[in-house]
Amino acid sequence: MLREIDIGDKTIVIHEQVDFEDEVGATVWDCALVLAHYLEVLSPQHLRGKRTIELGSGTGLVGLVAAAMGAKVLLTDLPKLVPGLRRNVEANDLTHCTRVQALPWGESCEEQEPRFDLVLLADCLYDSSTTDKLVETLLSLTHPQTEVLLAHELRDTSAECFDKLRGKGICWKEIPHEQLHPEWICDEIKIFKLTMPTVPQPSC
Repeated sequence: MLREIDIGDKTIVIHEQVDFEDEVGATVWDCALVLAHYLEVLSPQHLRGKRTIELGSGTGLVGLVAAAMGAKVLLTDLPKLVPGLRRNVEANDLTHCTRVQALPWGESCEEQEPRFDLVLLADCLYDSSTTDKLVETLLSLTHPQTEVLLAHELRDTSAECFDKLRGKGICWKEIPHEQLHPEWICDEIKIFKLTMPTVPQPSC
């Protein structure tokens, strides 16, 4: 199914695979929309030229918005989702600034050096059983100055997932509603800015 999503003066084309075996990664979820529209309200200079990675990209919407705004983006997800990601990159004519790579959480990224300026995560913190591997990958890609933006839908598992972040020295701060896109505010979906650990690890 073809979906067109307006982000400011840009239209992002997304091919959703509604009959795909992994529906979780093949459709656009609300967290991705909220985070994509948050990027829309940032100044153009905020993203331009930034070395950016999206973890658990799914359809790639958030990373494609960042690329359309001038970032140099690497989209990542499980190997079975890579063909769909590449299709969406090509559909938006963003191959000059967007690459795609398979990256299961817990494995090493081929391009982790130098560390990334910006990491994007939309609805990746939903299963406490996968959080440790996600954190392992996140720590391997970042330095203390890396900006990490997480869109998160509140669930019964949220407290346990965030406890695992805290246990690794990762802190967070919620982006206030007044800084979000006014038409894309939802009480159940929060955007957090994560602070990566230094040595020694800070207390949150």
